[in-house]
Amino acid sequence: MKGMTDEEAGALREYARARRLFDELHDIDGRIAARAFAADLLRSRGRYRQALGMLEEALSDGALFARSYYKPWPRFYHAITIASMGALDKGLAELEQTQALAQTARNWQAVAWVAALRACFERARDLPAAHAALQAAEQTIRDHGRRLTLAQARVLFEYAELARAHGDAAQTRRRVRRLRDHIASEVPGRVPYLVAHADAIEAELARDLGDPRAAALLAAVAAEYRRQGAAACEARMATSLWLVVGSRPPRRLVSRCQREGYGFELQRLQRSGIGHGRYYPLHVL
Repeated sequence: MKGMTDEEAGALREYARARRLFDELHDIDGRIAARAFAADLLRSRGRYRQALGMLEEALSDGALFARSYYKPWPRFYHAITIASMGALDKGLAELEQTQALAQTARNWQAVAWVAALRACFERARDLPAAHAALQAAEQTIRDHGRRLTLAQARVLFEYAELARAHGDAAQTRRRVRRLRDHIASEVPGRVPYLVAHADAIEAELARDLGDPRAAALLAAVAAEYRRQGAAACEARMATSLWLVVGSRPPRRLVSRCQREGYGFELQRLQRSGIGHGRYYPLHVL
């Protein structure tokens, strides 16, 4: 739960402590899980290269020693990290491998999350495929995971983004309202990152529509991500804000994206929007 709030340092310490305890118990599954979830915390904060380094051991141990139920998680986090860095084809191929592992193990939580994240990255190239993946995620949650409230929140987020990709502003707003209602009524505890994600969709929609408030909305979301320590999300909002303001790409932002591996943002900044439509997918969230 700390990892879902703003207590990154505390969460990482507790993951490290959990890993030591699992080592003492000779519990390889627990050790792999602690390593993989700590890596995902780093990924969610935009520390992609560190996350990949942490995942290397979890991937090799998982492939060799983990029970089938636990095998999907290191592969899943590796796949979404490299996809977030711009390697779409490689990341999606790895998600397909993860989906096969999860279905074989009857790990329905992993099946639902894989489908939701496939939808996330398919939005960059194939909207019908993204929609099909979302339907699969929703069906899995209905059939096997009625308590997967965070996975359901991700599905609701993806439906809102898919509506925005189709240019349907009214549907986007309806989906965002459903997401906010779900956060308020179903998600346990306070999860500020989910609220910021809903705000991000609305800010992006304002930019899509040429709303004069777009710059202020994007700047406010960027500031909230900065407060939360979500560096990749902040860079994503800063890039979108640059699309509103225009002019030359900020050197500091370009350097940061190069250094941290923010591939989608770097492509947008370097190509100045050439070859891209107005829609700019929210991938890193």
